Amino acid sequence: MQSSLNLLVICLLAAIPSCLSQQRPTVQLEADPFVSPGSVVKIRCNVQGVPRPVTTWKENGQPLLATDRIAFEDHGEFHLLVISNVQHTDSHRKFECHARNENGGAMAVRSFAVVSDGLAGKGTLWFMSGLVHFSKDTHQYGMNLAGGVAGQSPTVDLQGPTHVPAGGAATLLCIVQGQPRPAVVWTENGLPLTSSGGRIRIEDDGGINHRLIVSSAQPSDSFKKYVCRASNRHGAAKAMRSFVVQDNNYGGLAGFGF
Repeated sequence: MQSSLNLLVICLLAAIPSCLSQQRPTVQLEADPFVSPGSVVKIRCNVQGVPRPVTTWKENGQPLLATDRIAFEDHGEFHLLVISNVQHTDSHRKFECHARNENGGAMAVRSFAVVSDGLAGKGTLWFMSGLVHFSKDTHQYGMNLAGGVAGQSPTVDLQGPTHVPAGGAATLLCIVQGQPRPAVVWTENGLPLTSSGGRIRIEDDGGINHRLIVSSAQPSDSFKKYVCRASNRHGAAKAMRSFVVQDNNYGGLAGFGF
């Protein structure tokens, strides 16, 4: 009986170092908050834990896969996510480093802002929990002055005729400003418009001017809601305009007899 107890004590004592050496993962992310377009970004994930955790990268909760611009490096105690040829669309993407072993898991999230060189030295960026924060919220945040500016939310000024002769052309001019340059979408009564090669043509001069041209105006075009919507990573803006198609002979609303 005594020998059995001694053996049990020996086994328990032998297991103590193994138990004490167990450690659930910890994760710490490091990355520059501001980067230039076309540069290379390296997000460093420092991972600790016993046994050595398995580390994976995700974006918005989904597994992140290697591409021609995204690569992964394993350096033992730290891991790198390497993003080449950084683009403005990479701003505010939420990159996650996950680590897991038999004792549990941990994760951390990081984002960055792509800042044009011409904007350096101005402005303020807001951060929330290490993420570049662009949208309004009711929380209170800290402020990080870092000699750069993320940009400007879009503004939209939509101009165009109120009356168009039947068979004529209506040109709507949408003047859009913002930094980075906003993406512009046209809609008609809530449906997206494209240059179809028919009566609708969309023009972009590469600057602030965007045009929607409706050729061969028809009675059915009257009172349609044409919307110019601009968006970038800082927000969105839109404006709406309609016109009336007039009968050339009577000066009234074409197709309605008055």
